Amino acid sequence: EKGYFTNCTEHHNNIEQGGAIAPTEVFSTIHTKASDYATAVLKPMYEHMHYVHHLGIYFANDGAGASVVYPAFPTDGRGNHTTPHGCDWMMEANPLDPVRPIGTEEQIANCH
Repeated sequence: EKGYFTNCTEHHNNIEQGGAIAPTEVFSTIHTKASDYATAVLKPMYEHMHYVHHLGIYFANDGAGASVVYPAFPTDGRGNHTTPHGCDWMMEANPLDPVRPIGTEEQIANCH
């Protein structure tokens, strides 16, 4: 049976503020634009390529992370909400400007 994190509230699922664990100012925009992209691009690609199980777009979301997956599937909210890959990659040299890291100090601090 699926469940939610203990003490999870509507505040945690508020798209406008980006949730409660690591809210970001850009999440609402990502949600709106990515939802349109999922309908216009991911759905037709998924329906056309029968060998594909799911497609997704993954965003840095100011370090907090966000994704849109098609087809959507429910996740078990009792699990761990942190990335299994860690946040060290955000400290690596930016390929477009090797003097800077990939993430800003704020983004790295917000990564979980």
